[in-house]
Amino acid sequence: MTQTKNRINKPESNAGWSAFRQQLSHYVARRVENRFVEDLVAEILLRIVRSEQQWLTAKRPDAWMYQVAKNAITDHYRRQGTENRVLELLNQQASMPVTAEQGYQPAHELAHCLKPLIHALPGHYAQALIRVDLDGLRQADAAREFGVSLPALKSRLRRGRQQLREKLLACCAVELNRVGTIVDCVEHSDCC
Repeated sequence: MTQTKNRINKPESNAGWSAFRQQLSHYVARRVENRFVEDLVAEILLRIVRSEQQWLTAKRPDAWMYQVAKNAITDHYRRQGTENRVLELLNQQASMPVTAEQGYQPAHELAHCLKPLIHALPGHYAQALIRVDLDGLRQADAAREFGVSLPALKSRLRRGRQQLREKLLACCAVELNRVGTIVDCVEHSDCC
């Protein structure tokens, strides 16, 4: 496999796949935080394998692969933004009282459901989410408080948020509008 600085060719052997993965990892690492690189590389490789025929017939396979990688990175940032907006909104809504004049407040209702779901997570994930996302403690301060490194705390937060998201989606159907505001929440089961 011939490699140039910004060109990725179709791998033809195990060594080719290894070099290809390394180039892809380098490309992704320049665009996202280190803690997300491996997950995104795996996602990109999965997308490439699922669309193998398009890749094999592409006139410029390297350009096609970079477009797949770019789309995966864009999707990653969209997911991150949506998750952060929902958690921020839920945190704000949880502290606001609901009055009779306000009527149905899906974000407020969801915020009350979120706390039991967080407490149902494994202890170190729940503690990290409570201190950082609900109490508003800076990540560096939370890492010192828990006696772990900042990357370890970020990993706990990422895994905890993912588990929370899975529990929330299993429990409720949440509908967001175009700007990320919760417009409806329907509980699937009695989990809250």
